[in-house]
Order: sequence, then C-alpha cells, then structure tokens
Amino acid sequence: MGTRMERAKTIGGLVCVVLFTGMVSARDSVVDNTSSSAFLLKASQHEQMPTERVLTTTYWKLMEVGGMEANLAVNEREPHLILDEEKTQASGFTGCNRFFGSYQLKDNNISFSRMGVTRMACLHGMEQEGLYLRALETTASWQLEGDGLFLFDQEGRVVARFKARSKNAAPSGM
Repeated sequence: MGTRMERAKTIGGLVCVVLFTGMVSARDSVVDNTSSSAFLLKASQHEQMPTERVLTTTYWKLMEVGGMEANLAVNEREPHLILDEEKTQASGFTGCNRFFGSYQLKDNNISFSRMGVTRMACLHGMEQEGLYLRALETTASWQLEGDGLFLFDQEGRVVARFKARSKNAAPSGM
C-alpha cells in the first residue's frame, strides 16, 4: 500500500520538497533520519520569470521558417533572433545578413517595424533570408512552449519557430 508524505523546507534560499510515495528502489539525498525512503527534490534554482521577460532575455535560434527547416551554411553563423527589452529593438542573423529594427509587444501580440538588413550577396541562404524577413513582417502574435518560441501571422499560422539557447552558448560575432 502506498503512503504519501510531503514536506517543504527552505535551505540556502532554495525551496526544497521531500516527497515519498509507495515503494522506492533507489535512494538519493536522505533528509529525514526517521524515514529511510525520504528523498530531497530541489525546486528550480532559477526564479520563475514572467513570460515576457523570458521572451526578451533569450537568444532564439531559428529552427523553422515558412514551413521549411532552417539551414546553416558550412562555417556560417546560425540564424537567430534577439529582442532587447530596454531598447525595444530586434536584431539577428538570417543565415546570410544581419537584421535590426524595432518591435512592439503587448500581451501575446508582437509586431516588428523599421527593419533594416545588411545586403551581402551569399551563395546560400537567400531564399531562407526572404522567408525569415517575410515571417517577421507578417508576425502578429507569439507563444512560448517549453524551450520553443512560435511566431504566428494574423490568421494564427506558424510563420517561424525558434529554440532557446543560453546567451553564454550563443556563437561569437552575433
């Protein structure tokens, strides 16, 4: 028969939870000497950030645009998007050229404006660049799901999909 026990405790500023349910075959950090089957489960060490803050403090690697998987030419930087919360500026790389501009954010609505692009000629990536820039132009809303960012047009169709990367893991020369 299963027994359930829960305890919450603050240790070093972290909320820790002790949970025991039924039979357990492996042991981890025992925190209660009276119960040899108690386990320490640490809550996330990062504070829960408001969704808009996560949106604007993350390096977003482009994974799909216009229904096509994003490509990375050999020895090239990856296509990405960064939203600067303080300046309300968007910047990134299309796979060929860098782009920059402004964005407006209200709840789950987002729009990009005054976009500029460097104009280097590239052997690869021009089609993707066109799709990426059109996706930004037509973006009306956004949604976070796990470590993914989805941009949608006015009709609710996905126009671009990104994956979060740590800013520390972002490639140099962004």
